[in-house]
This record gives sequence, C-alpha cells and structure tokens, in this order.
Amino acid sequence: FKGGTDDVRESPAIRVVRSLIADGCIITAYDPAAMKNAQAVLPEGSVAFAENAYQVMDEADALVVLTDWAEFSQLDMVQIKQRLGSPIVLDGRNMFDSSAMKEMGLTYVCVGRPSDGIVTAKQAFSAGKRKKRALVTGAAGFLGSHMVDALLAEGYSVLGVDNLLTGRVKNIQHLNGDPHFEFLRHDISEPFDPGTMDMVFNMASPASPVDYTIHGVETLLVGSSGTRNALEIARRYKAKFLHCSTSECYGDPLIHPQPESYWGHVNPIGPRSVYDESKRFSEALIMAYHRYYGVDTRLVRIFNTYGPRLQLNDGRVISNFLRQALCGEDLTIYGDGSQTRSFCYVSDQIDGLLRLMHSDEHNPVNIGNPEEFTILECANEVLAATGSESRLVFRSLPQDDPKQRCPDITRAMTLLGWTPKVRLPQGLHLSIPWFAANIGKKADNEHLAPRHITLPALSELPLRTGSARTVTLVDSMRSVSS
Repeated sequence: FKGGTDDVRESPAIRVVRSLIADGCIITAYDPAAMKNAQAVLPEGSVAFAENAYQVMDEADALVVLTDWAEFSQLDMVQIKQRLGSPIVLDGRNMFDSSAMKEMGLTYVCVGRPSDGIVTAKQAFSAGKRKKRALVTGAAGFLGSHMVDALLAEGYSVLGVDNLLTGRVKNIQHLNGDPHFEFLRHDISEPFDPGTMDMVFNMASPASPVDYTIHGVETLLVGSSGTRNALEIARRYKAKFLHCSTSECYGDPLIHPQPESYWGHVNPIGPRSVYDESKRFSEALIMAYHRYYGVDTRLVRIFNTYGPRLQLNDGRVISNFLRQALCGEDLTIYGDGSQTRSFCYVSDQIDGLLRLMHSDEHNPVNIGNPEEFTILECANEVLAATGSESRLVFRSLPQDDPKQRCPDITRAMTLLGWTPKVRLPQGLHLSIPWFAANIGKKADNEHLAPRHITLPALSELPLRTGSARTVTLVDSMRSVSS
C-alpha cells in the first residue's frame, strides 16, 4: 500500500486490481517487494507477475502506477513510450513530471494537479468530453451491462433501458451516481421516445434456455415489437443501430464451422423456437429497415459469451459448470458430452461489437471464439480451473440441442481486424472470482429508495388511446414512479 514495504493490508492497489479483474482486464503486475503477498490475496492465476517494471509495459494498453516506489520515479520515459502498446500512463501517485510526459507524447492521467494542459483524471471524464449519446436496451443484462461500461469508458453519455425481466439491478449498481448514465425501467415492446441518440445498441432479450423457456411469449415480443421500436428510434434520430443476434440462427447446423452465408437448420416450432425465430425475425426486420428506410444498421451473431455477471442458473454450459464446481455439486453433462461449442470471453465480445458499430458493414458478422471444445473437454477445463473434485454425471440431451457450434470469423477478421484474445482457461480464471462471490446471494432487482429526478425528453411516453400506464423511471439507480 506504500513504497518501501511489502504490506498489502487494506491496500488500495489490491482493490483496484480486483476491480480490473472483475471487469475483464488482463493484468501484468510488478512490485519490488510485495508480489508474494499480493499473490496470496488475489485470485489464483488472475494476474501475471513480471520480473521488472519495464516488462509489465510490453504491448500494454495502459500503464497504471499504484505504489510510490522511488525506482518508479526514475523510469526512462523513452522506454515507457516504446514498450507500451498504447501511450497511456495513469499515475495514481503523481510520480512523474507532467510537462515531460506531455513532451514525450504520452497521454498522462494524474490525480488532483492544477490544469497545465495535461489531462487530469477529472478532466478526462468531464461532461465536455462526452459528445455523443448512446441507447443500450437490455442494459441490466449480462452483456448489456458490460456494453454500458465500455461506452462510458469511451466517453459517451448512456441511457440504459431494461424492464428487469431477466436483467438485474446489481449489474449496473456500480454506476450509481455516475452523471453520464441514466436508466429507464421500461419494456421496449412498448413504444418510447428517449430523445436524440447517436447510437442504438439493441441487446434486450431473454438469452438463456431457462429464461426463454419460461418467458417464451415475451421473448417473441421483444424480438419483434421491441426491435421495431428500437429501429424507429434509430430512424427518427438518424442514429447508428446495432442488433445482437445469435448463433441460434444456424440451429443444429449441417455446415461446420458456420459462415454468415449459411441459412441454418432450424426447427421453427420446437421448444427453442421462441428464441431462434425471435432473432431470425429481428434480422429480417432490420434488413428491411436498412433497405426501405435507409437506417444505418449492423447485425452481429454472437456465440456463447461468458464472464462476470453471467446468471448463475441460466442453463448455459459455462455458468452451470462453474456454479456446480464451486458448490461441490456434480457437473451435469447432457448427452455423451461429444457435442461441441466455442466460448467467447465478454471483453472480446464487447470489443467486437464496438468495432462493428464503428464500421460501415450492414450484413451479419459472426463474433465468437473459433476455438472449439467438446462439452466434456469444457467440464474438465472447469474442474482444473476451480480445483473442484466434482463428479461428472450424464443426462438426456434436450430436444434440438445442436451437435456442433463454432463460428467462421473470416469476415470479422477481414472487415474489423478482430480476433479474440482470451482463451478458455484464462477466461475461466477471470470469471471464477465473480461466481464465487455471488453464489448463494439473494436475487436482486430489489427497489431502491426513490429520489426526485428529471429525465429530459422522457416525460411524454406515447400512450395508446384510452389506456393508462404506470411507468417507472430510474436515473443512476435512483427511482421514482409516476
């Protein structure tokens, strides 16, 4: 917690590292004396430890200084600039001369210093930097909440919309008080007007087998009426529009791996059809809005994303296995375990979505990790990552369960320059702390204490003639019903 000691008790640096791990960051760390103690208090395997201060910089997206060791103040700025993948230094201890950092061409974020033309932490996130407004539907869901975080980090003002059918308050609880985030509790299947938007990320939908089996009709409605309402917002305000579709559009595929040109092998009336057909209809509607109305649309097909904030009991492979392994339960394998899947860590997924939004591509693009595992191999990876001694038990395979699922990401690589970085073993280690911390906790979505708010352009939601409606508005997690 300070230079010249190996003591990590109550260390702000440790808290920062844990927070970064929870958000999916890949961390390499160095400390002259405290690495052994740090290893003891950080999740095993979550951080790579370097041999010296310069080694941590190699190809890094940013250098973060969290402890005031004297040797850090003597670091060679030329080497810092040469080694970093991005020339960004976040100095939590004000170790460096800001003018010298500026002259070296480094983006320097420091703490509490008077403005002298250098970026300070406060200035970097000031309202003046936020020139664009983004709408995220499904903002309290697993993937939607990570997208909100990414957009805020990029300097956007964000309005998140979610009816909390499957989304959870705690996924966005950390944004409480953020002046650049507003939250509207609303079902997008009903029309609404959020005001001027530059971008719309349509991510609302029950996505797990457990959820869309229970909420089948709601799943169909959000994919049809909800998608249309989101498209109308993009059309009205000339906003860029990105829709999260799914690899389920390929059904139980007869072509492997699956390219975007494959039309799929789908049962339109089976138990999975409420989700599959919802997404297939959405894609047709989106392409129609692009062709006939000129809406600037993008379509992504997602393959098995996982990471922190994934629901614990959602019926998906990673979440089921991690929960069972950490609880000491048997790992349930459906079928003989020979069916295959590919798993994309959430930070890679968000990176791909943002790249697609910033591109000019209108046709579907697969975003997923092409590294393929059998279900049995995945179970063994989870056992190895958790150290669990759970047994493997086998159950009957559900109807229409795909025998193989793996993306062809040629288009993503060619059009977006995107490839996944996080392999399954590393992604599991990054996910385990969140799962371990949340197992056994009470379900959230509890209501928070109401406080007065004002949401510009949301005061007049459209109502059907002769109808009454109760609307709950929530701003930065402070709710008021009217």
